[in-house]
Amino acid sequence: MANNFKSYGLSNNTANTNLYTVPLATQTTAIGLVVANKTQGTVTASVQINRSGGNYYIIQSAPILTGSSLVVIGGDQKVVLQANDSVSISSSANTDAWISVLEIS
Repeated sequence: MANNFKSYGLSNNTANTNLYTVPLATQTTAIGLVVANKTQGTVTASVQINRSGGNYYIIQSAPILTGSSLVVIGGDQKVVLQANDSVSISSSANTDAWISVLEIS
C-alpha cells in the first residue's frame, strides 16, 4: 500500500464547488481543511461530504470574520473518506479553501 500526502486548493469560491474527490481504489484521511475570508465583511461557509448521492454537512453556515479563517478539519479532528467521496464548499462571498489529505492506495 502506498501512502501519499497531498493538498488541494480552491480560490475565490462562492458557489457549491467540489474541492476534493477521493480517487478509485483509495482511502483517504482528511487531516486539514481551512476556509479563509477574502472580503471586507463577515461571510458564512458550509462544507459537505458527498457520498453515494447523500450530502452530509461537516459545518453549515459558519461565520468567518474579516481577515480570518475557519479551521474545519485539523488538530485532533480528522475525517476518513472512502473511494468516490467528495468534499464541497460553498460560501456567501469570496473565500479560499485548502485541504490536506493522506491517500492510501
